[in-house]
Amino acid sequence: MRDSSIIHSKINYFLLFALVIVVPFCIPYLTPAIGGLLLLNWFIEGKWKRKLQRIDTLPKRLFTIASFSLFLFYCIGFLYAPDAKMSIIALAKKIWLLVTPLILFANDEYLFDSARIKKLFKVYIYAVGAMMILNLGINFVQFLQFPTDKLFTYKWLSFFSHPSYCSMYICTALLLAVYLLFIDPERKEYPLKNLLILFLPLAFFFIILLQSKTGLIALFFVIQVLGIALYKTYRERIFFVLLSLLTIIFSIQLCISIFTLLCLTVAFSYYKKKNRKLRFLFPFTLYVILLFSFTSYKIIDETNNRTSVALKTLRNLDDFVHDLGESDVCEIKVKNSSTQRVTLLKTSIKVAKEQPLWGYGTGSARIFLHQQFVEDENVIMQKKFNNCHNQYFETILDIGFLGIISLIFYLFIPFYYGIRYRNILCISFVVISALNFMTESMMEYYIGSDFIISFMGLFFLYMLSPNLLLKEKRSYS
Repeated sequence: MRDSSIIHSKINYFLLFALVIVVPFCIPYLTPAIGGLLLLNWFIEGKWKRKLQRIDTLPKRLFTIASFSLFLFYCIGFLYAPDAKMSIIALAKKIWLLVTPLILFANDEYLFDSARIKKLFKVYIYAVGAMMILNLGINFVQFLQFPTDKLFTYKWLSFFSHPSYCSMYICTALLLAVYLLFIDPERKEYPLKNLLILFLPLAFFFIILLQSKTGLIALFFVIQVLGIALYKTYRERIFFVLLSLLTIIFSIQLCISIFTLLCLTVAFSYYKKKNRKLRFLFPFTLYVILLFSFTSYKIIDETNNRTSVALKTLRNLDDFVHDLGESDVCEIKVKNSSTQRVTLLKTSIKVAKEQPLWGYGTGSARIFLHQQFVEDENVIMQKKFNNCHNQYFETILDIGFLGIISLIFYLFIPFYYGIRYRNILCISFVVISALNFMTESMMEYYIGSDFIISFMGLFFLYMLSPNLLLKEKRSYS
């Protein structure tokens, strides 16, 4: 009986290894298939009562309730959805809400401890690194064939997925790499440690090149959290926070910023000259913050220029509105990206007001959103947008306000326990997910839902590892 449990646990672990490898490459339908195989293996093994009894702590139970309740609302939404085929496809993309608690929390702790979870994290980092190198190689080949300045940036650099999703994958891998190298209380020398160090600058600059606004915001947050955690370990957290604010303030004036950071780097390196590791971390952290601040300033400046041009065009509309029809004027107004997002938001609110409690059914948001665009005679929005580009509104339209409450509860549980146990992995990943939910309907595509739900469970289980909790408590005492 014991050997049978070990075999099934090894199968689960092998399938999770496959998951973390294929996620960055967004291979169609493979991640839902892995989820289905994990569920099948769980049912074949049997002993369901005994496995469910292993979910014996309050954090695990609350996370399981949050995950199951969200999946249950989507199942109920399937019953009154107008398009059964579209609804069942949307429901299949949420399968990991059911898989994650059953597979991760019901395993024996000694067969699925923190060391084994960290192996999954390392494999994921290497997979993301391979994905970035492959993307650069594809861009280089395309550049040799068709030289253009559009390559090596935005969607041309993200061959396997949309830049927002690609940025999310890389930002998570960057978070894990820094954690494993410098913050992990169980850290030790890794056979491929140099690869993790080389991964850091590659991941940072790749996110910059992708030019995803949400990715840049998430990157800035991760840098701040990691910086505070690093200097909290070395008892210099207040200095780091003040220095970060100073860097942002002076980032507009690049020369002043460089001079200030150079002086502070030399002074602090001299002050901590006995600690070689800190002497390396300090200049590197400052360098990252400086580059990000300057890049953000350039992006903001370019965005402001584009916005001013768009506003100028809109102000001049009144001069020739008599020469155009009303639909033509509307079409000109929605060509601006920011205006499109505002229009999409207003339309989503208008549609949600008609069915606020239960929504329109699982996977039905895009149907009723499109109908509203047709009623508003907004041709551009009909062609360009097929969802809310906001997971919170997508959830409201699909399963109503009860569903959005369940989604918020699902994000709140790991965030709360992340703060309680001082685990930056859970805190950071919840924030990364919440930020991406604001700009993309992540749960409506398997490349977003499978990644977020499965890694949320992995981070949560890793945080609750008994030996990790004990060591982190000692490191902060």
